[in-house]
Amino acid sequence: MSTMDACRFKLVDMHCHLDRMCNAADVAREAAARGIGIFCATVTPQDAILAQKTFANCENVRVGVGLHPWWVANDRVLARAGTRGEASADNRISTGVDSDGALIAHDQTPARPNACGPADAPAHSVDAGTRIFTGTEGARPTNIASQSSTAGNLCSCTERTLDSVDAIYRVANLAAASPYIGEVGLDFSPAHVQTRSMQLEAFERIVRTCAENPCGARVVSIHAVQAAREALDILERHALTRSATCVFHWFSGTSDDFLRLRRLGCCVSVNNRMLATRRGREYARQMPADRLLLETDAPGQFDAPYSASELEASLMRTLCALARLRGADEHELASRIAQASAGLLGL
Repeated sequence: MSTMDACRFKLVDMHCHLDRMCNAADVAREAAARGIGIFCATVTPQDAILAQKTFANCENVRVGVGLHPWWVANDRVLARAGTRGEASADNRISTGVDSDGALIAHDQTPARPNACGPADAPAHSVDAGTRIFTGTEGARPTNIASQSSTAGNLCSCTERTLDSVDAIYRVANLAAASPYIGEVGLDFSPAHVQTRSMQLEAFERIVRTCAENPCGARVVSIHAVQAAREALDILERHALTRSATCVFHWFSGTSDDFLRLRRLGCCVSVNNRMLATRRGREYARQMPADRLLLETDAPGQFDAPYSASELEASLMRTLCALARLRGADEHELASRIAQASAGLLGL
């Protein structure tokens, strides 16, 4: 679509787990009819591959290649598979990526009941007892959001164990050629800090790969909870903000982190829950208008039904609140944010 067509998207959701709605294909079609563009943030590289297939014909959807920090296993999980650094050949799940970035073996995604927000949201730790989901033997690779052969919607599958070494390898390979990255990042809140070293390894690998493989107008959606300084350190070390638009989703860092984020030219995507805090409202008020975006982080419950009308209502609530906070005209602000977002996603 040309830049002239960007105005047809009246709203753009810059961080939505569309693929984890059990009726995802229907929601995507309904959103298109309502003039809503969507950045689909995935939580594993396997989810991204499936989502790319599911939404291949949806002009209003862009799929990010993700490895969410909550899905990065700790040493105890890897130890169950054989060793601390690499899973044993007997127990590991083969999860390589071929030269075209195609999925070779089975998918792995941990059960994840809630959306991926800051530490004040319900937390679910990935630990040694975590179980994850994958497709059945002999089937094409699927995940907990496996595509239905009838309606093009999503359904659940069976359980396997997580191999984070493979997940990091796969997301880096996919990220090298993808213009859309996310959800990636760091989460050092109490429920997730035990995986700190693996999270740092994963995020650094992804950022370095993106920096070494420039890909036009790349967009990176970043999760940073009690870890904004470390996330910014990695972005700055690899100068990724020079070659990509780095978007901090639902930002909750310190005021120093916020100033540094602005200095580096990063964007912030805002949702209702960010605006529920005094700090979040102040950041949204101070953020330069050309780097202020909207998001929902929907759905609140993974693998449950959702609707485009709910997406629209959430985005509109955030937009109205932003307009009041900033003393701006709602229609003018909506147009500016929609144009900026559509431009980033090439909609």
